[in-house]
Amino acid sequence: MRVVCAIGAESTGKTSLCQALAERFNVPWLGEYAREYLGGQASAAGGAAGVEQTPERAAAAHAYGQRDVATIAREQARREGELLANTDGGVVLDTDLAVIVIWWREKYGPVPAWLEYAFAAQAPRLYLLCRPDLPWQPDPLRESPGDLQRLHEQYLRLLTERRLPFVEIGGTGEARTQAAIAAAQRCLAAKEPSQRCTSTPLAV
Repeated sequence: MRVVCAIGAESTGKTSLCQALAERFNVPWLGEYAREYLGGQASAAGGAAGVEQTPERAAAAHAYGQRDVATIAREQARREGELLANTDGGVVLDTDLAVIVIWWREKYGPVPAWLEYAFAAQAPRLYLLCRPDLPWQPDPLRESPGDLQRLHEQYLRLLTERRLPFVEIGGTGEARTQAAIAAAQRCLAAKEPSQRCTSTPLAV
C-alpha cells in the first residue's frame, strides 16, 4: 500500500492538494470526516458555506467536546481502514490521526491511550505537512486564524519525534501544487505495490 497524507494547520490548502494529487496520479482520496461531522452542527444553525458567519453559527460549529473528537477519530480511522482494505494501489488522505492527536492536545491536554495506540498502529505513509503561508480563508468550522505558525510547529515536533517521513509543502498556486506532486511522485507513481512511501524530513 502506498499512502500520502496531507496534514497541517487550518487554511493551508490540504483539501485542494489532495484533490490535485488524486487527479494527477489517478488514485482515490479520503476527505476529512471532522468537517462532515461538525459541519452538520454549523448547517443546522445556518452556517453552510457561503453564508455570512455570525456568533451563533460559529458557536454551533464549535460546540463539541471530547466525546465528539473521539467519535471523529474513530470514524476517520474506520473510513481509512476500509479504503485501504479495498485499494491495491496508492491512496491520498486529507488528514489522519496525527491531526486528531494535535487537536486533542490543544483542547484537552494529554492524549488518551486508545488514541496514541491507534495513531502508532496506522499504516506507513508519507506526510505532506502544509505550511501556513496562504491567506486565511474563514469559514464557520475554523478556529485559529492567529495561531497557525505555532500549530505548524506542533506538527513538526510530532512528526520529528515519532520519526515519521514527511515533506513540508509551501508556496502558492500552481507552485504549491507542483511541490506536492513532486514530493508524492515516488510514492504514488511507484510501480511496485510493496514500495513504502518514505522520505527524510525536508522542505519543498
